[in-house]
Amino acid sequence: MQFKLSLLTGSLLAALALTGCDSDSSSDSNANIKPPVTPSETVTIKAIDGYLVNAEVKVDADGDASNGCELPLGTTTAGGEFNLPIKYQNNQVCIVAIEDKTIDEDRGIVATAFDLTAPAGSTVVTPMTNLVVEVMAANNELTAETAQAEVIKTLTDNGLEITTEQAFGDFIKDTSIEAKKISIIAESLTDNNDKTLEQQLEITSQITVQIKDKDDSTLEDFAPEITITDNGEAVVTENYRPTITKSLTIADVELNAAITDIDLNTYFEDKDVLTYTIKVKNAENKTIALTDLGLTETNNILSGTARIAGIFTLYITANDGKVNSHALTSSLTVTTPNTAPTVNNEVEATLQQQLKDLTLTQGENITNANIAITDLFNDVDGDELTITTTTTDNGIVAKINTNNELVLTGTPTKQGELTLTLTATDGINDQAATATFVTTVLEAITPPPPEVTHPLVGKTWYVIEEGTNGDQFSQTWCDSVRFDNGSIYFNDRTVANRNKCSDAATIGGSYEIVEGTIKVQSGSDALAYNVVSDMNVSLPNTQVVTLTEGEYTERYTYFEKQSDAEKRLNIASNGGPEVRDIPAILPAMTEDDYQLGMYSVQMSNDGQMNNVALWLDSDTGFSCDNANEFYRHFVLTSATFNDSNGISGMCNNVTEDEITNAVINFAVPSDFKLDENYSLIGYVNSGDKALLENIKLNLIWKGEGNQE
Repeated sequence: MQFKLSLLTGSLLAALALTGCDSDSSSDSNANIKPPVTPSETVTIKAIDGYLVNAEVKVDADGDASNGCELPLGTTTAGGEFNLPIKYQNNQVCIVAIEDKTIDEDRGIVATAFDLTAPAGSTVVTPMTNLVVEVMAANNELTAETAQAEVIKTLTDNGLEITTEQAFGDFIKDTSIEAKKISIIAESLTDNNDKTLEQQLEITSQITVQIKDKDDSTLEDFAPEITITDNGEAVVTENYRPTITKSLTIADVELNAAITDIDLNTYFEDKDVLTYTIKVKNAENKTIALTDLGLTETNNILSGTARIAGIFTLYITANDGKVNSHALTSSLTVTTPNTAPTVNNEVEATLQQQLKDLTLTQGENITNANIAITDLFNDVDGDELTITTTTTDNGIVAKINTNNELVLTGTPTKQGELTLTLTATDGINDQAATATFVTTVLEAITPPPPEVTHPLVGKTWYVIEEGTNGDQFSQTWCDSVRFDNGSIYFNDRTVANRNKCSDAATIGGSYEIVEGTIKVQSGSDALAYNVVSDMNVSLPNTQVVTLTEGEYTERYTYFEKQSDAEKRLNIASNGGPEVRDIPAILPAMTEDDYQLGMYSVQMSNDGQMNNVALWLDSDTGFSCDNANEFYRHFVLTSATFNDSNGISGMCNNVTEDEITNAVINFAVPSDFKLDENYSLIGYVNSGDKALLENIKLNLIWKGEGNQE
């Protein structure tokens, strides 16, 4: 659909800038993203034109607008309701009304399929919320709120006083006259949802002008006629739909007996000549043809002889040549002494086990899959049964052969649960006997993956990051990343990552390897990962990696072992040297580029002063002058002293055996809190971030220090 923007107001969305506590301290794009919530509760949403029953519900689970709502979740029930898992409550929801399946509780069985959607977080999905989404699609600078304001402006500028809640809420439950007017606009938008955005807004404007001053009596059955001229202009003409004058009760009949003729003109009223459409649903909510039931409508008379026994619902609509009436609904019960077929539960259980014993594999042809189904279905009247089959895998063909065997052929296209349904009908009763079987298709046997061509690919790496994560002060975290088969995976960061690493299970984008560089596309962000391979020293089981985004490059240590990363986040104050001494790479002050060293941490509380000391140890020395050359700032942060700037450290030289090393001291003005996390961060000078990693440690006060 092409959108013309001449009817939209100018951009109402100011640019947003995201800033951290330390503007150049981290390039982690996930630093301020809250992890998804995954409890089991649901939130009730409604699909409304009239209330839409048996409409498919989908969500945009991957957040990729280009593929729309890609995840089906189920179908709506009475009142258009659906219990949406709460983890999707902030995702965009789409409603698919399916021809001859979905029922509009006002207008009957849906004759033409249509889709509706709503902005993320909505609890109702209506033609009005759908209009908001189309306005947003036409101008990607608009938020849901500003797009709603655009639609409201279209209504109020044309004289309709309406609130946001009335326009985008449940206008059927709302009994106000304003909600009734919105319902008229909404139905017209549904009937014209294939039109351009400009045409839909013009339709909305013209209807608003026509109904703004109408009262309850003149709104009843108001249904404007809408046409589109050859030059694309929308023309809205006042019109009233045919009125239902009374309810219809059809007397029960026996099979092969005629119903009493029904003159449909006595149930509808209109100044124009009417034609009628009748659709039928059976007790299982399946649409069947009126003629299959044995009935016809000729010259406005419904008549015929019942040919199928069962309980049926008739949806009758009248058309005046312009619009349809709402649906007149009536029930017809056709009785018979004949009994519907049933399922033999013992045989069903045996067949279920036989199907489970079959070996079905994705991508492999099915062979020798013949299963006898004799006596699966019973019919006490001895009627000849017709058995049909369906499967949930389009690659599998299920048929019943002349030996009364179920025969499976074809090739399964997907792994996992396979559902096979056998249905028996006797040609007399509408009610069928249904046996449903579930088995498993094994995962396809695939060749071994190609040899890894990059040291980062094919395994999970753990990296220490620092950032705010929505709080007011910087903290240290464990992030996880995995490159696998063209996709990059990250962990969903939680508070637990302050001290513990987690799996990289969420796809964050795609990648390709170009001349040794892993190039990642994550949404609109382009990232480049490079392994630093020319260092003269290294830590065991690690890779030194630079991450580049635009003109900004930062260095990280990627840990192969989760325990090595977590060691840096769990430095207990009372731990021995094996806990408080952290292997590190420091700049060398000789001809070599780097040297192996140690971050050694002490926490002390002598009753008068609380102190944290960070020793930058190396065998050749690393003085305060050296530290100041590479590090611009050392800071200690904690929730106890929630200060975005933290406590700054002061550097002092300590000389032992003629080797001088820097000690960064932090004077803490308040008592340490038991089991509190204290993040110690050393920020590298901006010009050296590609050459040296920030110091990122997490200390935990255990009630006493260890000065060993």
